[in-house]
Amino acid sequence: MPFDQAPLDPFVFFKQGPQQSSGAAASSEEARWLSYNVLWAPGGRATADGGNAGEPAGVNGSEPGGAKGSGLQVAPPHGAAAPPSPTEPAPRVPDQPRRLHIGGETPAAGWEIMNITAGPHVDHSGNANDLSRFPDASFQEVYASHILEHLDYQNELLATLKEWHRVLRPFGTLYLSVPDLDILARLLLDKERLNVDDRFAVMRMMFGGHVGGQDYHGVGLNEDFLTYFLNEAGFALITKVDRFHMFDDTSSMEFKGEFISLNMTARKLPGRNAPGP
Repeated sequence: MPFDQAPLDPFVFFKQGPQQSSGAAASSEEARWLSYNVLWAPGGRATADGGNAGEPAGVNGSEPGGAKGSGLQVAPPHGAAAPPSPTEPAPRVPDQPRRLHIGGETPAAGWEIMNITAGPHVDHSGNANDLSRFPDASFQEVYASHILEHLDYQNELLATLKEWHRVLRPFGTLYLSVPDLDILARLLLDKERLNVDDRFAVMRMMFGGHVGGQDYHGVGLNEDFLTYFLNEAGFALITKVDRFHMFDDTSSMEFKGEFISLNMTARKLPGRNAPGP
């Protein structure tokens, strides 16, 4: 299979082109991107794990790309430098990637915080729907937990996702968490297990607590709806995950013993832009 290799430490991405038969015209099938989280291992080979790539620094004390290997072996890229010896420290990366936490409040190493409300640890004060202060391809990772549901679904939601896509670097990752409308709807109808006060609390999770000017929800999202909006914004490799284990926030919120958040990741791939009007 034809592969064009594009290295990005600590990941290696491979572009798989359309399959062609001998003498046949090129297929119109869209090229796919495959990614492996590569960790150098003794013996001049690399251990690749395709299921846990993209974990940022500070996640349970891990370093960037600190995924456990699955045993899949891939050779180093052609012309790449020899892997460091296991006894020698890995070389420092002079240009550390920027990471943006939208809606954050608590500082975390390596992350810049943007919040609509100024605070002691807020690096950028402003609305999540306007990242015009940042040039294109500013961030390697963008994280937002329980932000999107506050946006109007007619125009604001999609425009905001396109803006987040714009500020991500190629191969960058978006981490998203929203209240899961499917789970909340099921809880709302569970009259045997939840009393009226419990179900009223569920209703507030759907529509917002209405205790402040920003505490109103403009949309309910489930996996299908959010996947649609992410695709329309130009994202690819959209994946639902159970937990992020990145921040102690609403992405791991429980109610009556159930996790109520929908957590998803999405990637910005070169050449994959939002569909035209």
